[in-house]
Amino acid sequence: LNSLPILKRQKEGSHVIRFVTQEEEIAILKYLKTWAHEDNMHRHLMDAYIISVETGLRAGELLNIQRKHISKYGLMIKETKNDNPRNVPLSNRARRILEIRSQTIDGDLLFPYQENWYRRSWEDVMDHLEIEDLRWHDLRHTYASRLAMNGASVVEIKEKLGHKAVQTTMRYSHLSKDYLRGTENRLSQTSDAIDDAVTQI
Repeated sequence: LNSLPILKRQKEGSHVIRFVTQEEEIAILKYLKTWAHEDNMHRHLMDAYIISVETGLRAGELLNIQRKHISKYGLMIKETKNDNPRNVPLSNRARRILEIRSQTIDGDLLFPYQENWYRRSWEDVMDHLEIEDLRWHDLRHTYASRLAMNGASVVEIKEKLGHKAVQTTMRYSHLSKDYLRGTENRLSQTSDAIDDAVTQI
C-alpha cells in the first residue's frame, strides 16, 4: 500500500451496560452452592463465576490461569486479547478460591476445560432463576461497574480490564459520579456481604 486506508469508525452503541445486582448475585451463588455438593460442574461454575466477577477476566483469560500466575501482588494475566500482560489485584474472596483450586485441581491449569464449557450451564442457571439478559461477559461489566461506583478512575479501570483504548472504558465513567473513592480493597465489602448472605442457606 502506498498509503494507509481511511476507515470510518463506527459509533459505539448507547445501550445500557448490564451488570449483576447484589440481589442477583446472592440468588446465583445460593443456587450454585446448593447444587455444588451433588454436582461438581456447579461447584466449578461457582468458582468460575466468583473469579470472573471479582477480576473482570475475559473467558479465555480465565481458562489460561495457572497456579504460577498467583502472587502476593495479585494475578498475572499473560495471555490477553490485546497481547499486553497485566496484573489483576485479587479480593479476599477471589484469592481464597484460587488457593483452594491450586491445592485440589490436578495439572497446571486451574480451570482445565474446553472453551465455552460454562455457557450451557450458565444459561440453565439463568433460566431457573428467571434472570433475563445476563450474559457471562456481563460479569466483566460488573467488575468494572463496581470499581466505578466505588470511585475508581477511568485510567485505573482501563488498566485492570486490559483495554487498549480509554474510550472503551469511558462507558463506565458515568457510574462514578455519585460515589466516593472506597478503601484499598474496594470490592471486599460487597463480596463479604454477599458471602454472608449465601452462607445462611
